[in-house]
Amino acid sequence: MALDEELAGHIVKALNSQTARDILSQVHTEPCPSSDLAETTDTSLQTIRYHLDRLIEADLVEVVDTWYSETGNEMQVYAPTSAALVLFAGIDTTTSEFESAFKQFLGSVGILAVGSILTQWAAQAFRPARNNVAGGGAGRGATFGQSIIDQLPPGVLFFAGGLLLLIMFVGWWLYRTSRL
Repeated sequence: MALDEELAGHIVKALNSQTARDILSQVHTEPCPSSDLAETTDTSLQTIRYHLDRLIEADLVEVVDTWYSETGNEMQVYAPTSAALVLFAGIDTTTSEFESAFKQFLGSVGILAVGSILTQWAAQAFRPARNNVAGGGAGRGATFGQSIIDQLPPGVLFFAGGLLLLIMFVGWWLYRTSRL
C-alpha cells in the first residue's frame, strides 16, 4: 500500500518512541488491553494511552474487542491493523534488484569459465593426435580452405557461445523489467 505524506508522518511520529515500538511489538504478539501493555512495558497507563492514540491515528493499531476485568470494568483490547508492517526508508529497490542481477550474471560468467576450461581439457584429453601433412606440421595456422572458427580451441568456442546466450538473456530480462 502506498502511503500519502500525512499518513507517513503519523507513522513516523507514532514509532518515534521506543515505548510505542514496544507496544506495537506486544500487540503483534498477542492482542491485549492497555493495562496489560502498561504492565509488560513497565510504563504508566497514561503513557500507554498516549502512545496507543498515536498508533491508532497512524492506522497501526485498532480496538478489536472488549474484555471485562475481574472487578467488572470494561477494557478495550488492542491489536495490529495488519499482520505485518514493513518500512523501507532510503532504499531504491530497483538498484538492489540490479545489483542482485549483476551478481548473478558474474556468477554465471564464472561458471561458464569453469565449463569452458573443462571443455578444453576434455577436448585435448580425448582428441586423437593429428598429423598435419599438408601444412608441414602442427602450429602453422589455418590453411586457405580452413575457417578461423575451425582453428579456435573448443573451450573458447564454448565460452563465446555461452556468453552470447547470457547476454541475450540479460537483454531479455532488462526489456521485461523496463516494461513493468
